[in-house]
Amino acid sequence: MQTLRQQNRESDFEPLMRPYALNLATGKTEKVVLETGAGAPPGFKLQFMPRIRCNDCPGKLYTAIPGKVVDDFEVHLRNRNHREAVQRRQQSI
Repeated sequence: MQTLRQQNRESDFEPLMRPYALNLATGKTEKVVLETGAGAPPGFKLQFMPRIRCNDCPGKLYTAIPGKVVDDFEVHLRNRNHREAVQRRQQSI
């Protein structure tokens, strides 16, 4: 995150952690609806994984794919639509 911030000082983004259900048989994350306070269903493990939220682009949340979240977010930071959103935010300040 520190490197991303140093290279993209004008962009507004934040890291966060989200819980995921990891299917122990496949090793992939899956959406599982859980009751408050419930544990993991059989065959799953709950774990927190990193995400990055772009505050300049509402709805842009880069999900935790090990080894890819930073790479994917760097592509987003170079995207024309993102750069335009940053420019609009800076002009409104």
